[in-house]
Amino acid sequence: VHALATVTSVLGKRLRVGVIMLVSGLLQVLLAFVLGRRYGLVGIPLAALITQAMFAIPLLLSPLAALTGLTPRALVPTVAAPWARHSLPMLAVCAVTGILVRDVPLWVAIPLGVAAAGTYVVMARRLIFAYAPVAEMFRTRLAGLRTAVTLAWARPERPPVQ
Repeated sequence: VHALATVTSVLGKRLRVGVIMLVSGLLQVLLAFVLGRRYGLVGIPLAALITQAMFAIPLLLSPLAALTGLTPRALVPTVAAPWARHSLPMLAVCAVTGILVRDVPLWVAIPLGVAAAGTYVVMARRLIFAYAPVAEMFRTRLAGLRTAVTLAWARPERPPVQ
């Protein structure tokens, strides 16, 4: 939803995206109350998932296609499928881990989250680094790092003795 809304609004449909997101947020809050009462804490993210899948995504696809020519039929194999192929296995592992290891102390949960994030970055690295802005950022940072390391290891020149 974020990707669809961002691209669509940046390309000129800000008002439409704003209205869709506002109504989606209202529906999400209402559904979170209902599902939260019915299913407890699990109902709240479930409300977000349902609202975005049933309301926001379908309404954002039309203006995206009009602005970019990227139809929903083309969006799935070119964008959604590669990300799903990398994301769904890690999402499944995290979901199962979350169900099995419910009441872990914070000092255990934080490293587990960091490990999961690191593992996901490794799994999706080809998609992440193929994205031009990310690739350029890393090229720039690595070039600066190489320069800093080179300067740190270089012997300073001594001024000539007079």
